[in-house]
Amino acid sequence: MGRSGRSGSATVHLVPTLGPPPAGHLASRGPDICRSPSRVFVLTPERRRPASSRRKPRSSLRSTSSARVNDKLTRRSDSFIQRRLKQGAFRDAGKTLDGFDFNKKMNRRLVFELATGGFVKRREDALFLGPPGSGKSHIAQALGRAVIQPQGHRVLYREAHHLLEELAESSIDGTRRQKLDALTSAPLRIIDDLGMRKRPATAAEDLLELIMRRYERASTLITSNRPVEDWGKLLGDNAAVAAMLDRLLHHAHVVQFAPRSWRTKGAMELRTSETAG
Repeated sequence: MGRSGRSGSATVHLVPTLGPPPAGHLASRGPDICRSPSRVFVLTPERRRPASSRRKPRSSLRSTSSARVNDKLTRRSDSFIQRRLKQGAFRDAGKTLDGFDFNKKMNRRLVFELATGGFVKRREDALFLGPPGSGKSHIAQALGRAVIQPQGHRVLYREAHHLLEELAESSIDGTRRQKLDALTSAPLRIIDDLGMRKRPATAAEDLLELIMRRYERASTLITSNRPVEDWGKLLGDNAAVAAMLDRLLHHAHVVQFAPRSWRTKGAMELRTSETAG
């Protein structure tokens, strides 16, 4: 009768021969021959397990499983970032810091420091001041994108006149509290172009309440083409504006944008290139 033995993890079946095989046969069989002091055993080929049925090493299975988990997490993270960008409601969603022509008088280092999102974690504010076309809105929206990617903070963007109109309307229809709660919740609120368009009569009061609610609880970034000294006249309430600026400037990073219009410069360069072409 045949005997069974173990070779590694596989079971092998050994069949004794009636006598010593020829010398040439032993040489040709190689590892299929097993010797004992009294007998010679031959490994029967039909008992071998096919290579396709052997199990993969555990390390290979773990590596494959890890790759699948990482791929799933990456897709989930990308989907989360895309939702955050959509919720941001940016006017120009494609704005980035790449390629922006920083004027020598601008604090470029501070802008890139803000882009790391540290000021949002510390619940600090930012104020961008400068004439129209100097790139304030561009940088504000680029920073909003940078804070979302990759930190994942929730950022909400709104032009100042739309925001103030919505607050005024909420007072009329009785939804002011819910509106202010929604405006207060985001870790970063961007209020763009304060002073560019006509504002409702309650603008100063509404803006003051919003800043007071967010003060040291969340970050606010405001852009304006008017110096802060003019805001009292701009909003029509010096006392309310003074109280608002007292809180806004307490932990604020102020970036002064150069007088030269970044937009005008880009348009002139485009016309020059078209003329040369």
